[in-house]
Formats: sequence, structure tokens, C-alpha cells
Amino acid sequence: MALIACRCPHCGGEVNMDEDLESGFCVYCGNKVINDNVSKVKVSVDRSSEVVNTLMLAKSYLYDKDLMTAQSLLNKVMMIDSVNSDVWYMDAVLDSRNRKRDLERA
Repeated sequence: MALIACRCPHCGGEVNMDEDLESGFCVYCGNKVINDNVSKVKVSVDRSSEVVNTLMLAKSYLYDKDLMTAQSLLNKVMMIDSVNSDVWYMDAVLDSRNRKRDLERA
């Protein structure tokens, strides 16, 4: 927790702020001073295991002919990973099964 010295862009006064802080306020004029030296951390979440498990569950519901639950699970996976080819394939299979059922009812 070291202090760094920077200049206020509004009044030119010297502002001492913690190097970990993103911004502070000038003690002379009260304007906000932004610390450009703060390192930004990018966080990403790996949800691939959730996608795989949900697809396996959807597949089992598809085999059990519980098409509504399978469709619900596939929609959930599409929200997580819309470029996954497996979910689109299973959605196409589900659509073909729904089409056959709709033709039988007509």
C-alpha cells in the first residue's frame, strides 16, 4: 500500500493516493482524479463442465421422450454457450421429433 503522487487535471495541485485505488479526490478543488496506473484484471468464468452436464441431462430426457424438459435444458445451454455445435444438433433432433409428433396429431 504505497502512495503515489499525481497532478489534478483541473487545478494542477498535487494529489497523493494509494496506488491500488482507481480514483481519488483532489484536496484542493474537490474534483475526481483518476489513477491511470491501476492494473485492470479480466475475469472469465469457465462454464464448460456445466454445459457438458446439462447436455447429457438433456440427452437423457430426449431418450425418455420428455421433450419439454429436454427443450428447456437445451435453451439453458444456448444461453450459456450459443456457439456449441452439440446443442444446435440436439435442438435439430428435437425439432424433427416435434415435427413428426405434430404431423401425427394433424
